[in-house]
Amino acid sequence: MTFLQSILERKKQEAKDLPEMTTLSPTEKSMTESLRKMKPALIAEVKPMSPSEGTLMDLTDLPRILRIYNIRAQAISVLCDNATFGGGYDLLSVVRTMTDLPILAKEFIVSEKQIRRARHAGADAILLIAAMLTKQEAQTLAEQADALGMSVLFEIHEEKEILSIPALSSDSLVIGINNRNLKNLKIDLETTKNLAPKIRSLYPEHLLLSESGIRTGSDIATLSLSIDGFLIGTTFLKSSDAKATMAELFPSIS
Repeated sequence: MTFLQSILERKKQEAKDLPEMTTLSPTEKSMTESLRKMKPALIAEVKPMSPSEGTLMDLTDLPRILRIYNIRAQAISVLCDNATFGGGYDLLSVVRTMTDLPILAKEFIVSEKQIRRARHAGADAILLIAAMLTKQEAQTLAEQADALGMSVLFEIHEEKEILSIPALSSDSLVIGINNRNLKNLKIDLETTKNLAPKIRSLYPEHLLLSESGIRTGSDIATLSLSIDGFLIGTTFLKSSDAKATMAELFPSIS
């Protein structure tokens, strides 16, 4: 069983056990609108740990990290998976109190119950992963998020997954290219370089982001030629001076 298959089975069960959330107000914060304010745009990530890197942050350090993120980021991503990444909806709720930026619920979403739980916790956007969903499932979940006013970051890794991109407007849907293969967890930045032109030809109006493995100013400069922004977490969280790393990757803040 691959990493992604094991996650999928666990998430289906977790989703069944989630409480029903009712009477939710639509979000007033648009992640897509916020991302359009800066190029390259940045979604900075709160991720307590990861399978490849181990522990990445102490939650007592959260206020300092968010102060740094708030300087340059256009949105904040919060890991909502606890078993593998040490996150959760409770963590998202805490982050909500520390930033006015739109928040992306970074979760392996397979059910509307997860979307509604994320919105209840204060999320303004959700992640949907092509490799975990059928085309119809992706469309249905994207529409359910859109009905709550939430943006959708739709993540692909392979060319065939372009066919699964949901039919939502460019005001609601952002397309992400994950440089990490979720089957074996290997990273290759060539994934963005290869897929970006193909996606651009079909979705010229949609924002296009690169995710995973962005570590240097050179990575930013090179990939910015073909995409609109980045989702970055580990590089900041592993740094001994996250503010300096932020300024190195995005010199306009220095």
